[in-house]
Amino acid sequence: MLKRCHTMHNIVLHDQFYPHDSTHFKFDRCLSLILLFAVAPFVVAQTDTIELSNGDRITGTLVETNEDGTVIENSVFGKVLIPHGHLISVVPTASDDVAAIAKAKAAEKAASTARAAGADTRIKAQIIMLPEPDHVPSGLFGTNFLFGWEKSFELGLSGSSGNSENHNLHIGAQASYEDEKDRWNFTSAYFFSSDDGDASQNELFITLIRDWIIPESKWFYSAQSRFDWDEFQTWEGRISSHAGFGYQFVQKDSLELDGRIGAGFSQELSPDECRREALAGLEGAWQITEQQKISGGMTIHPDLSDIREFRTLSHLEWIIAPENYESMNLKLGMNHEYQSHVGAADDKDDVTYYLALVYKF
Repeated sequence: MLKRCHTMHNIVLHDQFYPHDSTHFKFDRCLSLILLFAVAPFVVAQTDTIELSNGDRITGTLVETNEDGTVIENSVFGKVLIPHGHLISVVPTASDDVAAIAKAKAAEKAASTARAAGADTRIKAQIIMLPEPDHVPSGLFGTNFLFGWEKSFELGLSGSSGNSENHNLHIGAQASYEDEKDRWNFTSAYFFSSDDGDASQNELFITLIRDWIIPESKWFYSAQSRFDWDEFQTWEGRISSHAGFGYQFVQKDSLELDGRIGAGFSQELSPDECRREALAGLEGAWQITEQQKISGGMTIHPDLSDIREFRTLSHLEWIIAPENYESMNLKLGMNHEYQSHVGAADDKDDVTYYLALVYKF
């Protein structure tokens, strides 16, 4: 049986069936004592001492006693898990520390119960090197800016010539970050198309979403802002911001599904008009295989002053990651925007399809 605690160097205890009068056993005892005396000068501010059934002692701070054994934290080796039955005694240095005494009594009781049940107490200490930690993405352009974020840049180009000339350009950038408390997601994209030298599409959007994760809960707080600019829309530019709550419906390794509700506003630049809006949305991701992933979402913004008026934002991406090129992906995507109330010269639907090469860094 092998137990690990998350430190750079751990001590792992496992059964060894050595006769107590054998040369091998005596050598291991001597080696253990040498190790203890060698590290003793470097041990600072130790609190508790535990004695093992083979005579060794480990000094540190008692952490807990659980179903697997007693955990003690040593300043040199880190956390050490002692299986039940391998402890002879536990001595708290701070005799007036009620919490330390309670932990020591719990550890001794668990060890005595295990020994009485016939637990094998012939053990040996061994130092185990843990694997190197996973690579953490570096900051932007070698700086600490966006350090630890997952970042990507995408580019798509297409064109044709003959009876007519057509050119298309798509540029995008994404960045995301998540820890136990926060989750950030930044997305931006620019689209340009021309037919026979005349621009037919010229638009840009930037979105920033932040979630505050509630520990041990599927609920979370959420806030998001978005900027839209479109040369061929009457409103030209729009700024929107919303805040509310989210809920994690599904959270698995291969499938995620989140929902959001909230309220906020949208400000159109031309004409200068501000609207109060609600927010309701769903977004998810499905990791089909190691090389393929589908993600998408839809958000609806009803006008709070007139519920008959609303706008929606939808997106869908299919990402293909070649097996031998982890930093290069191929993305096929679609963006759709619908607005029930538009100017006389505007279309209610705005759909964009694109194919892009994605570089992750």
